Amino acid sequence: MRCFYCGEEIGESTGCPLCGAQQQVYRRILIASDAAYNVGVHRANGRDLSGAIEVLNLSLKYNKYNTNARNLLGLCFFEIGETVLALREWVISKNLQPDDNGADAYLEELEKSGTLKKLDQTTRKFNQALSYCRQGSRDLARIQLRRVLSADPKMVKAHQLLALVCMQDGKYAEAKKSLTAAAKIDYSNPMTMEYMQNVLRTLKGKGKRRRRRGQDNIDFSESTENVTVPSGTAFHILDSTGSGIINVFVGILLGVLACVFLIMPSMRQEMNSDAASALVNANEEAANSKNNVATLEKQVETLTAELEEYTGKADVKTSYEELLATEEAIASGDMETAKRTSGDINRDLLDASGQARYDIVMASVDAQITADNYEAGVAAMKDEDYAKAVELLTQVVEADAAYDTGNALFYLAQSCENAEKYREALDYYQAFIDGYPSTRRASTARSSINKIVADTNLAAPVPAAEREDEEGTAEGEAETPAEEQNG
Repeated sequence: MRCFYCGEEIGESTGCPLCGAQQQVYRRILIASDAAYNVGVHRANGRDLSGAIEVLNLSLKYNKYNTNARNLLGLCFFEIGETVLALREWVISKNLQPDDNGADAYLEELEKSGTLKKLDQTTRKFNQALSYCRQGSRDLARIQLRRVLSADPKMVKAHQLLALVCMQDGKYAEAKKSLTAAAKIDYSNPMTMEYMQNVLRTLKGKGKRRRRRGQDNIDFSESTENVTVPSGTAFHILDSTGSGIINVFVGILLGVLACVFLIMPSMRQEMNSDAASALVNANEEAANSKNNVATLEKQVETLTAELEEYTGKADVKTSYEELLATEEAIASGDMETAKRTSGDINRDLLDASGQARYDIVMASVDAQITADNYEAGVAAMKDEDYAKAVELLTQVVEADAAYDTGNALFYLAQSCENAEKYREALDYYQAFIDGYPSTRRASTARSSINKIVADTNLAAPVPAAEREDEEGTAEGEAETPAEEQNG
């Protein structure tokens, strides 16, 4: 042990032999720091990471040079996904104790495993998820948080935010799964416990309502009564004399005759009536079935048409995922990936926020596609591949006729001329002259028009100013008869 004042080694003495400073209070502070560190070790072993972080911070308040407590605090932070806080503690520990420090192994392991590179991407994705939550785009936030957790399953904050998003959407079962995963990492986290109480309270309330709805049927048991059955045989009950037997047979015979002559005809008539009714019902069902078949066929045709419309289109989840991938590709400058992923996005399946974000993304993608087509078209024209140049430069002009201050239009006209598409070449040359009449290339375009007209006997295109004058004259002539008639 060293003196807190001058740094002299003092051993077990109560005062410093060099400066005379008393060490009793300082020694108690160090003991309290070590005791808090031991409690932190016990809590960390029991996965009570929040409690461990609390007592380890207390230990460092007593003694900031307690590198064991600081290193353990960094491990607790790393275990709950707070890698930045863990790095902070380990770097401070390394500065306080440069030699024989366990933090060296932790920092070296992080550098070798590439965790620092993953940390940057994970942090960006988590911050993006927070931004989506603030904007109200909970679907995008949920997808982004699942990506974060796939890269760093121990990030307790990501589990908690995902649970909160699910709770806002009413998906309490999914929220419970996320909170359970967070509790396995740090079971005493106050925010996790608060969220879990709300989720369990809501799920319990739903269970009670379901039980109330299921209690409509009341079970009861019927009472029974004692019935006394007379003893003896049927002959004793009817009559014990011989005339009683005769009466029994006569009654049986009369019953059979009544059944044959009275009951059987009515039963036969009723059976015939039932058969006729069944036949009528069968005919009606057959007619209805034909109508139902026709209706079902129409429904099948309608659904088939709708299915054909959606063939090849991505579903909602895929559209959101590809939109996120396109945004990340643009942010990193990978426009090839952005162009590929943007083709799988179905704008109609996105909500209003997603559509607005899609329009911003596609503006960047379209601008890059136009630039690529323009560069490839000019290169094809220089290589005398005029058919390819016409195809690419036509796409550029259709996207932006004034691209590169009209040069795209001029190169397209030249490519059409060399590809012997003279009518198109005349129109594009004239469009360039109309848009840029005072440039040097406008003179070149006029010379090319005169040459094509002379070689092909095609009619020269009409300038834009003359076309406007002709349209104004035609409108005036159309109005004159009406004015004369009114006069």
